[in-house]
Amino acid sequence: MATKTAFPLVSIVVCTYNRKKRLEECLRSILKLEYPRSRLEIIVIDGGSVDGTDIMVKRFFPEVRFIVERAPGVAIARNLGALRASGTIIVYTDDDCLVDKKWLKELLAHFSSESVIAVGGSVLPASPIPKELFVEEALGLLDIGSEIRTVEALLTSNFAVRQTAFDSARFETKLGRRGSLLFGGEDTDFCRNLRQQGYRLIYNPYARVYHQISPERLHVVYILKHAIFTGISYQQHLKKWEKSRFNILIKLSGAAVGQIRLSFARRSIKELYHFVFLSSALIAYMLSSDRIITNP
Repeated sequence: MATKTAFPLVSIVVCTYNRKKRLEECLRSILKLEYPRSRLEIIVIDGGSVDGTDIMVKRFFPEVRFIVERAPGVAIARNLGALRASGTIIVYTDDDCLVDKKWLKELLAHFSSESVIAVGGSVLPASPIPKELFVEEALGLLDIGSEIRTVEALLTSNFAVRQTAFDSARFETKLGRRGSLLFGGEDTDFCRNLRQQGYRLIYNPYARVYHQISPERLHVVYILKHAIFTGISYQQHLKKWEKSRFNILIKLSGAAVGQIRLSFARRSIKELYHFVFLSSALIAYMLSSDRIITNP
């Protein structure tokens, strides 16, 4: 029989806003996890939903901690979730995700090494996606192979991190989605912060969640809109971490030019997405007020 020490106290944080039905399905999948319920804390951070989300949670999931944070931004919500969490490991997923029953066990298996600060896994589509619209970045998917390995970044829709990480790191509130504004990059920024401190991040493809992609995301207009917003976010990320403004300009312009060739050669939505992403990053950077190039 396993002792308590074999099962660390885990806090699962789910951020939500006006997606009552999807949140209900997400929480039901969490309750099917192969993990002792006594060692599991579930926290919902609600952005001020007006669709009856609070009533649904209180009715069907009385054991869930329901916290309202009306300040806009998913990064703010994730930081609040970590602040309120009691667990030694904090695990994030999104309200439109369904988790595999072995998900948590697969994530936790790697924390025996003190050098590992965070673990993530694959984010797969819950239903088939038309091949021509399969753009992982725009659809919030992640599948980078069948091997467990060290990586530079992970998605917060499938992300476990030591609670102690928040002693020195936070999700950047200038990044990340805010309402209908599809900004991103808060997860990449957070992961880079952890790596800068010498920690390792592990990707385990067997720690699976399944993303329920809404129909409105399966359109070219949405995909290109997502590319624009994430491009703007990317240049903000570069400005934070790259010391040389000259290097940023060269990196973005060179990548955008190279992507033009791929876009014309392959003529796919995925290549067009990357071109719009890089072009948006370059334009946003050149229009930004703090782009002064000194000491290249």
